[in-house]
Amino acid sequence: MMKTMTSQEFNRRPNEAKKAARQAPLLITLDGKPDLLVMSYEMYQQLIQNKAKLASSSQESEV
Repeated sequence: MMKTMTSQEFNRRPNEAKKAARQAPLLITLDGKPDLLVMSYEMYQQLIQNKAKLASSSQESEV
């Protein structure tokens, strides 16, 4: 489940933000609107691998 933190909270409590981002993507808001998304490198790698798999399977189904 994605957590949300304001930019002020993010700046005041960076260690808490890092801990939360290692568990699930962390949405940082600015003026009540989504601004940044922070996630662990491991989660990022999984996202990239899943994207590559989807692209590959999409190309295979077109043939």
